[in-house]
Amino acid sequence: MKLVVVIGSVLGLMSSANISAQEASDSDFVIAVPETVELAFIIAALSELDRENGAQINRRSDYFADIAAHFEPFMDLPAIADLPAAFNLPRFAGNAADYAFNESGGLVEVDDSGSLWRDSDGDRFRAMLGELESFAMTSGFREFYRSRESLYSANIDATRQMVDPEDMTGWLVAEFSAREAPIRIYVSPLTGGLNWTTLYKPEQRMWLQAPDADNVAQSTVLDRMRFARSVFTELDHSYVNPVSAGMVDEVNAAFSDATVWASQQAISQYPTAELQFNEYMTWAVFLLYASDRLDAADYETLRPEVVNVMENRRGFRAFGAFTHALAERRADTGQRIEDLFPAMLDWSATWQANYVRPTKN
Repeated sequence: MKLVVVIGSVLGLMSSANISAQEASDSDFVIAVPETVELAFIIAALSELDRENGAQINRRSDYFADIAAHFEPFMDLPAIADLPAAFNLPRFAGNAADYAFNESGGLVEVDDSGSLWRDSDGDRFRAMLGELESFAMTSGFREFYRSRESLYSANIDATRQMVDPEDMTGWLVAEFSAREAPIRIYVSPLTGGLNWTTLYKPEQRMWLQAPDADNVAQSTVLDRMRFARSVFTELDHSYVNPVSAGMVDEVNAAFSDATVWASQQAISQYPTAELQFNEYMTWAVFLLYASDRLDAADYETLRPEVVNVMENRRGFRAFGAFTHALAERRADTGQRIEDLFPAMLDWSATWQANYVRPTKN
């Protein structure tokens, strides 16, 4: 898998690897902080979005302090002033990756396949091109962006050191029928705890928080696996989701009672049986990958951490039992994970039928 790191526009205006746009688009694995994506993140950070809990945007850094100081005089420009208080960040920053700046500072579409979500009404970046161009030119955004190239490079390099895409995709290809596709990872310094992915042919795009560059050199095998979780659980959606989509009736039946499987918060974020099942399976598959790559002691440290995240933080209340059942069936049968989906749906249907709700005191 060919790795390319990109800073700047995919048109090749700036590149830490001195590559052409064609080389970037053809490579299998790109880690990038494109100008247009960072423009979207900066506007989001200056807006009122996520001010209460900070789950999506990291405003606790010197970088954000620099942003606030530089762009404060331009807050009345329409690109910020006309934004609603609660726009959709993944759609805004996600669709920004379809654009690049040309030499005159205009925004041009370099991927004309449309909104990542096939949702033209939600493609705010496309709808605001004129306002975004005006903001970038008036505020000196591109000069600000270039002045922070070393920070973007550090984020990219730290991510590259913590991720082994060849190993992940090789392992997944052995367990599933789906073939590997190009991967694009975007690591804005403003990314908060919200990770997301887009299953976007012919590539998969991921949006992640970069690891702390100061700690990468001292990271252990377990540290790297903890970070790999954020990549792997996005990456394996492109392997898990097609299988569950082909069994959607069975998935809907096995996960028909959402309250057995998810808290109200999780249901609000993953409102369908298929979405809930895919979260269970993608994270359970990660634990199988980790068990194949870690020694026993490290795995026994990692597993309860992941179960705690899924059950107590994310609200997928039966995850521990689910992942244990998947591991047992894989060990007993030696089957590929893809071939275990029917067995896991049978297990899920039985678990749901036998579920005893906690009594209220």
